[in-house]
Amino acid sequence: MVLCSDRLKVEIAKPGVFPAVTSRFDWCGFITSVKLDGAHEFCAAEPENLVHPSTGGIGLCNEYLYPMLCTEAGVGEKFAKFGIGLFTKPDLKEYCFYRKYDITPFPMKWETDKSKAVFYTEPDNSVKDCIRQMKRIAVDGNELSMEVEIENTGEREIKMEEFCHNFLTIDRLKIGPGYRLDIPYIQSKEKLEAGTLYGRQGRFSFSRYNAEAALLQVPGDYIDKGAAGYEWRLAHEASKASVRCIDEFCPAHLDIWSIDFIISVETFYGIHLKPGDKTRWKRRWIFETEGGV
Repeated sequence: MVLCSDRLKVEIAKPGVFPAVTSRFDWCGFITSVKLDGAHEFCAAEPENLVHPSTGGIGLCNEYLYPMLCTEAGVGEKFAKFGIGLFTKPDLKEYCFYRKYDITPFPMKWETDKSKAVFYTEPDNSVKDCIRQMKRIAVDGNELSMEVEIENTGEREIKMEEFCHNFLTIDRLKIGPGYRLDIPYIQSKEKLEAGTLYGRQGRFSFSRYNAEAALLQVPGDYIDKGAAGYEWRLAHEASKASVRCIDEFCPAHLDIWSIDFIISVETFYGIHLKPGDKTRWKRRWIFETEGGV
């Protein structure tokens, strides 16, 4: 399915149709391409040259982290992977994010028009832990938004995290000193680094090309809880294009994952819901052509 504004063309995979068929990412609202002004592409596919099998990520796709449900399940029993369905536990091993499981998908439906798509995921009440989800993807000018609401429809409290994998690039320009990543709400005087990524006080770049995946984990203690907003920006000196992401919540913590020409800033939303409770959060991406680093 395709959403369009006067500046953006956004492609979204239909739930249950490749690539929205993985054992990791939410099948609903799986954004595979963002093109600005018909000229600049921002989405990339998760590569194959990783230390683990590729999990099939592309572009902007979110995930719920709740491995305890697998731990509690017995061999042959089903457990919920929110955003996807019920997984059958094949053996005594702990949940593994890159493992392929036998899946019974949750009921999913959606409505679309030219500029928005709304997805509904219904719970399966055959297990104790379940949620109802609404996800709204919309485009307006050069802005793309993802708004999510979930309700705990199960029998127990839910304590988990959600995050969006931003498999982003600026026109597939390879990692190197030309990239600039600004995350002003990170407050750390010490140098932070992983692979060729380095930074201090929320200003990051790369010392050279980074052919292997590198992960920088930024704990919650480094996040300014009194910041005016939670926004980051990615740009490259060789391109007029850039992207800003605004999280309308304070991240619990964040990761910066990078390889080849992909920089993925992953902000984690903490979720704690008693039965019957709801929560809502929103992310916005603003794609620009002013340029400059």
